[in-house]
Amino acid sequence: MFVFVAVILVGPELVSAFPMRFAWCYPWSKPLELQSKHHLDTLSRKDWAFIIINKLITVMYVYHILKVCRMSPHIYWPLEEVTFANSILALFPLFCVYDLLYALFHNFLHRRFVYGYIHKHHHQQVNPSRGHHDAMNVHPIEFIVGEYLHLIAFYFVPCHVVAVIMMNVTAAMAAALNHSHIDIRVPLLWEARDHNTHHRALTCNFGQYTMFWDKVFGWYQPYCRATKGKEVNQD
Repeated sequence: MFVFVAVILVGPELVSAFPMRFAWCYPWSKPLELQSKHHLDTLSRKDWAFIIINKLITVMYVYHILKVCRMSPHIYWPLEEVTFANSILALFPLFCVYDLLYALFHNFLHRRFVYGYIHKHHHQQVNPSRGHHDAMNVHPIEFIVGEYLHLIAFYFVPCHVVAVIMMNVTAAMAAALNHSHIDIRVPLLWEARDHNTHHRALTCNFGQYTMFWDKVFGWYQPYCRATKGKEVNQD
């Protein structure tokens, strides 16, 4: 359990920092254009307060991951029960279930009657580049819901606890890359620039880790089309 908690808390911090410094060695990787006129150059006290609060919320989130993993009859702990199906393959339904919930929640946050109170803070950064810090610079209410949606996926998708750890570490790295100016991708599965498109166009690409549900709901917009089009500013 100690190793589990340590990996979940410390692993994402280390792993999400690695690709920001060494993305040049990844295949299918190149820098995106950094539009300086749309870049939030200096983080305010409010920005740092939200980032610190959200890091503290992460500690509570990890505690509840542990509780869910102990409660759920679908999550296996013995190392001898690790298989390819309940570890690697289980990541696909885990991410699909999570992103269905997150895309719907994210789309709701863009409704005009709620946008200005919660989600607008995150979109003050039109051209994210700081990776992990830009990803965590959100209203704490948004951060809590976004994090705890993972628990629903963990509770209902049969998997080994190894898959839970892998998803958390992978998700932290993907969230950091989504908020960088690095065009890095896993072909047919994920592209960091899709979320960059969301920050510029706002009305598309609501998924966090995959664009599958955005394509299902008709919300998907390719990177090149969004950058050539008119950027949207919701007040």
